[in-house]
Amino acid sequence: MINLGRFNGGTMPQVRLYATWVDHLMEVIAFLLLLGIWVFTLLNIDKVPSEARSGVYMQNGALTFAIILMGACAYAPLGSYNFPFRLTEYNYVTQYQLASRLCRGMTIGIALLMGCLLAGQFNTILHLDPQIVSYLVPVGITVSVIPFAVYYLLAFLWR
Repeated sequence: MINLGRFNGGTMPQVRLYATWVDHLMEVIAFLLLLGIWVFTLLNIDKVPSEARSGVYMQNGALTFAIILMGACAYAPLGSYNFPFRLTEYNYVTQYQLASRLCRGMTIGIALLMGCLLAGQFNTILHLDPQIVSYLVPVGITVSVIPFAVYYLLAFLWR
């Protein structure tokens, strides 16, 4: 159940959404970010102390699991979503499309957040300024929150 609010989509007729080029582009961006994070990790893992390597692998594994899970949620049926606004026969397709795009946007946000965390862990390899590293996590969190804000704004406008 993807809980975005209190109105269940199970009472509406089932609808089949076909992914548009924007949806596929969002999925490709998330996959490329994931692939880049794994390649960077595997190329630079020998520079990480041996006691910290398992944590880096655990973080990348959690990122892979989260991206697969959020990508699968984008294809969940209408009845598995709870929406923030009342569904009518005029708006349920739009609300469903917005919710599925939220899942795709969250995959990008999660990948960027994990990339920022990974950059903080590999600070000595990247030779980043410590002030820049201290700003990476808040920037990653902000980028992760943006899809929620856009979703709730558009869901409110098209209710």
